[in-house]
Amino acid sequence: MTSKHLKQDAPGATPDAGWEGDIRAIKWRNEEGSVHDGCKGRYVHESCVYGPGDLPWIIRSPSLFASKVDSTDPLVVTCLERRHRLQALRQAEVPAEPHWRFQQESHFNTTRSR
Repeated sequence: MTSKHLKQDAPGATPDAGWEGDIRAIKWRNEEGSVHDGCKGRYVHESCVYGPGDLPWIIRSPSLFASKVDSTDPLVVTCLERRHRLQALRQAEVPAEPHWRFQQESHFNTTRSR
């Protein structure tokens, strides 16, 4: 279906809509200290692969996407997913179904065995 067949209030019905800000949040090494406070993960090819310490910067960023998240450490993605889901549930205009919420037991709230 093309956008001209969409109702005016449907998502994607305004293909010429603008966006304020960058599409991807990227921390470049050469911008450290002037645009951002440094990479808390690690730099690969002059751009930051985000670590947990970069979460506040990512959340404050007006960007739609965060570029380069370490796939070997799911903590950053898990935190962003939880934040996004909780935000969506708080803004829901219909009652939230129980299965929309995260499970109560997760690696965030369990004690580590020694």
